[in-house]
Amino acid sequence: MRSCKICLGTEDVRSDGICRCCYDRRQADLRGMTYGKYISKFGHNLGRPVYVAAAPAKICITCGAPLPPRHSKFCSARCNKIFRQRQRRERIQA
Repeated sequence: MRSCKICLGTEDVRSDGICRCCYDRRQADLRGMTYGKYISKFGHNLGRPVYVAAAPAKICITCGAPLPPRHSKFCSARCNKIFRQRQRRERIQA
């Protein structure tokens, strides 16, 4: 089973190795839009049906991306580092 190069998810991975959500997120960034505004304006670009999960999906507390399997708070080490740096800055300023 293939996994996404960006989020390591295994659902809806395209032939270039990127899942639908990461592709849409990248397209939104290129257009200077948020992910939600992009999806509401253009929809998903792969022509695949959108399935609504029964339970809410976990999201990264730093960037808001869907969490890969076996991750609890952060989607990557980079997001973890950014979050810790923000915490440090807030402690110093307080």
